[in-house]
Amino acid sequence: MVIDKETIELNNSKKKINNQNSTVKFKHKCVENMFNNLDKFNRSCDDFMIKYIKPFFYRRAYTLWWIYLFMFSLIYPNIRGMCFVGGTIVCFGWHACVYFDYYLYDKPYDILYRSMPTYSKQTLRIFDIVNHIILYIISYLNLIEKLMLSDVFLAWLYFKIWSYVQSDCKSFYYQSKNCKIYNFQNDVIFICSHSSETILLLIQAVVIYYNNY
Repeated sequence: MVIDKETIELNNSKKKINNQNSTVKFKHKCVENMFNNLDKFNRSCDDFMIKYIKPFFYRRAYTLWWIYLFMFSLIYPNIRGMCFVGGTIVCFGWHACVYFDYYLYDKPYDILYRSMPTYSKQTLRIFDIVNHIILYIISYLNLIEKLMLSDVFLAWLYFKIWSYVQSDCKSFYYQSKNCKIYNFQNDVIFICSHSSETILLLIQAVVIYYNNY
């Protein structure tokens, strides 16, 4: 039996094509498996986020995020500068909002009582003093090194993440007429909050710059 040269070449080309197809299929299968595994990982991360992270951070007050930071700063000294800068934003910004709300509605500390209406006013005033005065003083006393510009940037970034989380990943400057965190009557108060934050960060950055450089 004689097999001509063309037949041999045709068979070789078919084998080559089959090998290429099997290689492509294998590669596609590998890529498909990789993306399936990534998808499983993402879903597990989502489940972890919803189950463990969201209850602690989602719809939680600016102050509470700072308290988390304060607690971590007791364990990790390298974030104490960032914590102090963040505490400055929280404490001075909070009182700016309180007095701005009083200016709008003639009710002293009403914003505090609207935030947690199920608690007595006496209890809330004690919480207010502890969270917005005492912890801030402790944060200052815990400082072990001079403040750096990086502390200002990290504090700003941390609280921008707060806005991003609370706005369902829509904005770095959270505002809401029906705010379920603070129960604000008017979203104009957010202008006071974000303006205070910006001004305080700029002041601290300038002071740190001239003290260090």
